[in-house]
Amino acid sequence: MSVSGAHLSQDEYWRIYNSQSSTKERAYVNKPRPFFLEWTNILHQKNNNLQDLMRTLLSEARGDCARKVQAIRNVPFRVTCFSNFDNDEELGKNTTMWSHYADNHRGFCIKYSLKFLDSPLHSILKCGLFKIIYSARISKVSPGELLKLQLAGDGVVDINAYLAKTIYRALITKARFWGYEKEWRLILGKENSNVLQNGRISFPFIESIYLGCNIDNTLSQHILNFAGTNNIPVYKASKSGEEFRLEFLRENS
Repeated sequence: MSVSGAHLSQDEYWRIYNSQSSTKERAYVNKPRPFFLEWTNILHQKNNNLQDLMRTLLSEARGDCARKVQAIRNVPFRVTCFSNFDNDEELGKNTTMWSHYADNHRGFCIKYSLKFLDSPLHSILKCGLFKIIYSARISKVSPGELLKLQLAGDGVVDINAYLAKTIYRALITKARFWGYEKEWRLILGKENSNVLQNGRISFPFIESIYLGCNIDNTLSQHILNFAGTNNIPVYKASKSGEEFRLEFLRENS
């Protein structure tokens, strides 16, 4: 292959390819330079016609990648978030969660049981619950795999095993800063949408309910009425006078 300003050499081709590839996809080059550094260096050695062609190809590739990324982001999932605390004491110590997710202690917390073996939703719930990974790294689709993806005419992406794994990993990965949440997520794909009722999943495994220390009386009474009908214990939070934590007292009999 010619190495003149009118052509790309084989070496130049692989240098560009490897600059955007994961380690397992690389060929011929062990330590590639960043893509734009490699691309710009090669581009400036070419004549005007090839430069224009290379810029056009780059623009088209960016557009193609953008469409594929958008298609991946549009893959439908239903996600519900939970926290896995060891006991009521840990729930009471995590006042940050009460501030963020219970309307500054004006809301409530529901404790669910995982004993749903007799439920018709058992297999879906068991397979759909994932522990959150707290990491400094964002889950990504490699350029090589992105290149392989095919879009249908309606812009829907063909989800292969690799892509499905990457999507799920992205859905269960958060920054390490959020580790105190001890989060788990229930994730339902499109194939499980039949279990939804009015856009919601029936989750009747309530063990107990915890009321925030600033909860409105009307809301509190509504919850107590519901709990009484369904034989669910309710606890009311109050601020400890000894430590920065909450204490829970039984509200109903």
